[in-house]
Amino acid sequence: EQWNDGLLEKSVLGRTPVAAGVLVSAGLDRESVGGLAVVSMGAALPGVAHSHALEKLVTHALNAGSVVPPFRWNPAAEVLETLVERDMSNASRWRQLSAMYAQGGRDPESVATLELMYHNDLLDKEKDVLLLVRNLLASGVPYKGAKILEEAMQKKLVSPSFESLELLGNAYLTSGDTKDAIEPLTRAARIAKSGRIYVQVGQLLVNLKRYREASKNIRAGLATGNLKNVGQAQLLLGIAEYQAKDLVAARRAFLAARKHSGTKGAASSWLNFMKKSS
Repeated sequence: EQWNDGLLEKSVLGRTPVAAGVLVSAGLDRESVGGLAVVSMGAALPGVAHSHALEKLVTHALNAGSVVPPFRWNPAAEVLETLVERDMSNASRWRQLSAMYAQGGRDPESVATLELMYHNDLLDKEKDVLLLVRNLLASGVPYKGAKILEEAMQKKLVSPSFESLELLGNAYLTSGDTKDAIEPLTRAARIAKSGRIYVQVGQLLVNLKRYREASKNIRAGLATGNLKNVGQAQLLLGIAEYQAKDLVAARRAFLAARKHSGTKGAASSWLNFMKKSS
């Protein structure tokens, strides 16, 4: 500990790559870091050579992440922060910094780094944008994630695939914005021919009291098939049809839902209610 603390006092920023390596690997063998030869503490490598050596040590730290406890990552992050500052346009180093924050348990900084990359046009790979959006959802800011993903799709950084459209819809849903969730989820259902998502959209439309649109989507879901709970879909269809004043179609759907054990009771209650109301 005293050995490490002494190096921390000297600070790795702008000093030797060995100091950087020790801080990055804190606790690894003092004579070498990932097979890299030791350079004496007084030997500074200027300019590009210095940056290259530091970058190799940081890469080693990332590769050793599975065995290096989180508390040892903060000095490594400081090294990489310095490398990023030296070349703010180096997207690879920004990605490494984000990954290092994440492996060190510093999730807010990891997400913020990716977001900074996006806003500075450095996040130009679809998988990285999707990772950013998923991390924003996990961090409790889904609306920001939805807006970033929507903008990225408009910029054609992200293709309008089933994966991205479902993510966009779920981001809006998680933020409580049901209306904006419907359009991307409907597109996702069409692309994948997903009965599950058609029924999900139908449920959202029922919640918004858009019953005829709901009925159309639920029917599409039933027609597409591959539903885990057909009875529930039939019951939801019955409710949508009843609210849309199509009592014949509602009764037909409730009768179908009654054939399934999981929805038999609810469907029977609706049928009895309709009979008493007629």
